[in-house]
Amino acid sequence: MSYHTKAHNVHCFSCGTTYDLFDLIGMDYGLTGFAEQRDKVCALFAPELDRPGRKREQEPYISVNMGKEIKDRSGELQKIREMADGSCDYFIGRGVTTESCEKHGLFQQGGYAYFPVMEGGICAGWCTRAVDEAALSRYRNSAGPLGLWNGDLIRQSGRGEELFVTEGIIDAILLEQLGKSAVSLCGSQNTGKLLLRCEQNLQTANTWSFVVCGDPDPAGGKMNVRLLEGLERLGLRGRVLPLEADDGDIAVLYSKDREKLLERLAGASESIADASYEDTSAAAQLDDFFDTTRRGTKQEAVSTGFAGLDRLLDGGVYPGLYIVGAVSSLGKTSLVLQMADAIAGDGRDVLFFTLEQSRNELMSKSLSRVSAQLEGEPYRQAFTSRQLLSGQLGESERRRQLLRDTRNAYREAASRLFLREGMADIGTEEIRVAVREHGNRRGAVPVVVVDYLQILRPAEARASDKQNTDRAVVELKRLSRDFNTPVLAVSSFNRENYRAAVSMEAFKESGAIEYSSDVLIGLQLVGAGSKEFNYNAEKVKEPRQLELVILKNRNGIPYAKLRLQYYAKFNRFVEAAPRKKPLIP
Repeated sequence: MSYHTKAHNVHCFSCGTTYDLFDLIGMDYGLTGFAEQRDKVCALFAPELDRPGRKREQEPYISVNMGKEIKDRSGELQKIREMADGSCDYFIGRGVTTESCEKHGLFQQGGYAYFPVMEGGICAGWCTRAVDEAALSRYRNSAGPLGLWNGDLIRQSGRGEELFVTEGIIDAILLEQLGKSAVSLCGSQNTGKLLLRCEQNLQTANTWSFVVCGDPDPAGGKMNVRLLEGLERLGLRGRVLPLEADDGDIAVLYSKDREKLLERLAGASESIADASYEDTSAAAQLDDFFDTTRRGTKQEAVSTGFAGLDRLLDGGVYPGLYIVGAVSSLGKTSLVLQMADAIAGDGRDVLFFTLEQSRNELMSKSLSRVSAQLEGEPYRQAFTSRQLLSGQLGESERRRQLLRDTRNAYREAASRLFLREGMADIGTEEIRVAVREHGNRRGAVPVVVVDYLQILRPAEARASDKQNTDRAVVELKRLSRDFNTPVLAVSSFNRENYRAAVSMEAFKESGAIEYSSDVLIGLQLVGAGSKEFNYNAEKVKEPRQLELVILKNRNGIPYAKLRLQYYAKFNRFVEAAPRKKPLIP
């Protein structure tokens, strides 16, 4: 685990769960409700805050791992309850026992049946259902964030048992009366609430086998599909309760044919027990393998913008981890930025994490390169990064026109290039969250670029640099697999490699780089490693003569070289013309 000093929480890198102080106190003392955890925190650290007579119902409550402010509304609900006549006829008519009514605080008042919704031990609000079917308003829920009914179960260990997810609260209560564990969405449209709760409590959610219980109608069918897809993305087990059209919902089947409902429940349990293991066989995945139209399974090459490199990589970059390494100041950031611009210009979103240089510095590099490309050699009118950053752009009409052309040419790629600045505050966890957020907002998973590996926020402050780099590489590889997208990461070499030819040894600072990467690329000056090689003399050449060396390619050519010319002044790489073979007499 690692403690975040700014966020004041603890993150487990094994399961991906984040805990706050209340979660940790709850684990230490066996407290599952937030109210109990809060009282224990006060007793341990601030007893003066837990003074007698404190009106807790008027104080805000931050729902554990939900991120929304929820007030304890038990006081408001109690006032409504005081006007109730004590009748539970509606609930009993639906099959709910008086014991369940008392346990869950169900009551009737003013022509409505009230279902309190508890969050972390307090009342977050309530759902209501008109007792009279002729009422103008059939449902009348409380205002504000509501959460899930019985949703605290997801924060607790399920020990491999089934957790039934229903649309309505009565369905969940009836399943509970049959000895099942159940959560209600309080409406088929609230699938996102359950998936968010699972994502934020992934360790405990993974101990449940979810059984999705949408009603046998179009809305219930959509609910089932959305939940199953979401659970699959999170790596959680999920099955659908096999209800047929003539069964009705759980409450209807409970009242008219309880034996049939028990058969349906047993069928769901058997399907989970049988399929959860059988689904791991290669045969079970065979159809998905060949179904290239299925979302997320089709792997298409993404061009790097370098025709020669694309040929060596069998068309471009594919989902996987690509690591580009070089010594300091050789142009590795400019190289991956040029690739990122080409990918974005070709219509694919790119999420670029720049951990050393600023957003403006990267944009100046791209604009400088575009101006050089538009101007053509010898680039007399092209803009340098320094000129662009300082505003020293010249007054001639030709320069002004070139600037306008440069902006227009860069704009299309820039619309799909998303730059995230960071300085020791971005780690693989933050990258994963950002990729997921980007996909949700843009409807497409981006290509990811990380510049660079060695300055990602350490996963563990007390671990060595090698251990933290290893962990970062493994997590980036996992990210490329989970999101089915290419991930390009820049890696630095130490000073010992300035004059040596690039090799696997240059990446030995981290064993995971060599073993976890799909493609390993080194960048070096031409002639590196030879006796006559002069690093300083070669570096000041314009253009710089470089070689891109593919040291590892898991699914392609295992070793290859590509000659590049680097115009460092304008941040532009150009493929060198291939050498002509000598004539054979």
